[in-house]
Amino acid sequence: MTAAQKWHKDARRIQKLAEAGIRVLVVWESEIRTQPQRITELIKTFIESETHIDAD
Repeated sequence: MTAAQKWHKDARRIQKLAEAGIRVLVVWESEIRTQPQRITELIKTFIESETHIDAD
């Protein structure tokens, strides 16, 4: 499976979860390693918010 195929599959899963009312925050492992404080704040904001946010 190519990376593009994996991303497409992930996008479908995320869409299905969203349709079920489940919010999803996608965080890349590399972001956790290189920007741990930023990601911690992002997760905190995501948990406290009612709206969708992107890690990008």
